[in-house]
Amino acid sequence: MYQYNQLWNQIGFYSNLHRVKRDVQQLMSQVTSLRPSVGDFSNQGRSIKLFYLYGTIPIYYNGAQYNIPVTIYLDPPYPNSGPRCFVSPTANMAIKPRHKHVDSKGMIYLPYLASWNPSQSTLTELMTIISSTFSTDPPVYSKPASAQTSASSSSSSSTEHRPSAAAAAGGSASQPPDGRIGGIVNSLFNKASGFVMSNLGMAAQGGQPAGSGGSPSQQPSSSTASPGRPSVLPSSGASAAQPSQPARSREDILREDVEKQVKERWPRVVQPIISRLDEQLDMQDQRESFGRRIGVHLAQLQEESASIDRDMEALDATHQAVNTFMEAEKHRKFVADEIVEPSNALSKQIMELSADVASQEDMLDKLDEALKDRIINLADFLQSVRETSREAFMIRQLKAKVVRLQRQRSVPGASLSAGMAAF
Repeated sequence: MYQYNQLWNQIGFYSNLHRVKRDVQQLMSQVTSLRPSVGDFSNQGRSIKLFYLYGTIPIYYNGAQYNIPVTIYLDPPYPNSGPRCFVSPTANMAIKPRHKHVDSKGMIYLPYLASWNPSQSTLTELMTIISSTFSTDPPVYSKPASAQTSASSSSSSSTEHRPSAAAAAGGSASQPPDGRIGGIVNSLFNKASGFVMSNLGMAAQGGQPAGSGGSPSQQPSSSTASPGRPSVLPSSGASAAQPSQPARSREDILREDVEKQVKERWPRVVQPIISRLDEQLDMQDQRESFGRRIGVHLAQLQEESASIDRDMEALDATHQAVNTFMEAEKHRKFVADEIVEPSNALSKQIMELSADVASQEDMLDKLDEALKDRIINLADFLQSVRETSREAFMIRQLKAKVVRLQRQRSVPGASLSAGMAAF
């Protein structure tokens, strides 16, 4: 604890020292194989003091545990800018060529680093993601004993690479040295996998600037002796094997980037087209509605035309009957008495009923005058009107039946007599 306090006193130049302390303490409580340190580093004649963590992080590959040596540098702007993380292989290790997340100098590139958020991203989550990523695709392999002093990057692609690791003291190959890191991997991997890059170029740079003006893909060169790294020994019972397949290929990253860009551009590009299609569909609905209304009007016109045709046929038939009657009566001598006297019993009955209807109407007129002149009271008026109206109704119904009967018999002069009787 005293040593840690001495380290905190040396890094007062950080913009948010409280956040640095909190993140480092949380990380070290979860990954006990990491150690903090402060060193002076120089680059192109400039010197800067940096806080960094070094040690190993556990990974689980093909059912066995391995420890990968790493170094994490916190630049003074931290946490506004993310840390720079490096794989630090030992003498008997080599970095796997063309690794998706580690370059030839050991710098680690991850989407989580590219999308580092000062208020949400933490070192603990970062180490969890690194451990999960390396568990799928280890970044280092053991150099053969005969080739430890020669470069093996050009020939390593055709040979099986074995990830080098060291087991924690007393640990087994199937169990992690610290049971808490395995829980973090399971609980935070899904959350961390959501940090997908919207810009592939940012992912290629790891999203992090150099802390002291140096190249971001290079570890700072120390002007003092670097602290010793933990020794790396194979875990008991751990077997090394060639990684089966990458967790996320470049094609997957590009596909996610394209999908995100398509989703962002979709409203701007497709929405105007959808609006125009909606307008055209509305116009089509209106045209269909107008078409249905026009169809209804056409049906009505056709029905009225058929009715007019029927009336025209009836009119022609009546006109022909009148002409026939007039032709038949043309040579007949005109007798005035025959005009006013009914020619048959039905005509006589019609005339009598017409006279009765007229008398009832006259009766109603007289009742109105009597009530107006106060000759009768209202009660007598209403009773008389009710009786007179009932008799007039019965007479009209009887007259209508007689007229229909006379027309059915087609008695000569019946139509004319019936028409006159209707008045």
